[in-house]
Amino acid sequence: MPVLTEDFLLSTVNSVMKAIIDTVSGQFIEYNKDNEQYYLDLKKDIDYDAQIEKKAGALHDSQLNPYYYSVIYEMLDWDAPEYRTGYKIYEYYLNWEEKNICRFGYLFMGETNERPTTQPPRDFYVYFLPPYGELTAQDDKKDDEVFFKFIGDEGFKGKP
Repeated sequence: MPVLTEDFLLSTVNSVMKAIIDTVSGQFIEYNKDNEQYYLDLKKDIDYDAQIEKKAGALHDSQLNPYYYSVIYEMLDWDAPEYRTGYKIYEYYLNWEEKNICRFGYLFMGETNERPTTQPPRDFYVYFLPPYGELTAQDDKKDDEVFFKFIGDEGFKGKP
């Protein structure tokens, strides 16, 4: 005798509906997350969410880092040019109000292995480490370096 509990039936329906949505590439079927209902949408001939998921699935993790850096750059809300063309390195300064001076440094969107090639030396170095792929550079624990590492979850990566 099959199990006829409410949870079992609900999970069975959800898994069958997800299989149908995958089979038809998301066309004609919509899912409302607010009320957890599936419905037919006959005017929907292209499922853009499915197209995005398909494209994202084809990208390697290391290809996602430039998009992450683009988001960081937009969130900083400034239009500084790249210090070194082709590299995500920017001149950056901080106003030290108590001393009434500015401290000059660099902002790197990447790893520490690009620091030796960036001249002249500055007071500080800020790194936004790549969230995707393996880190290759070593952290030498220098006093003038600050690291920001994004730690997301599978929901952020878009993987169920």
